[in-house]
Amino acid sequence: MSGSVDYFKVNADLSGYRKKVTPRFDGTFEISQHISEFTLSIKDNHLWIIYTNNNVTYSEEIVRANNSSLILSNSDGFIYTYKPYEPLIFE
Repeated sequence: MSGSVDYFKVNADLSGYRKKVTPRFDGTFEISQHISEFTLSIKDNHLWIIYTNNNVTYSEEIVRANNSSLILSNSDGFIYTYKPYEPLIFE
């Protein structure tokens, strides 16, 4: 488990960005300065996230995306499963 959360923002034109945010105990987030811009693209009936950072382009296939999970697969064979963020509640 990681202390940071991947935040995805998708715009109406299918562009967007991904960045890391770290939840704080007071309910706010520490936001990293690093941002990975992307576009969504359909190729051969598969949905892809195409990233371009520092003149390097790479992609991840969106295997599944729904309200309960996001599953991405990259060219190295790694599969990443994301679930919606749920804040920790301390009483």
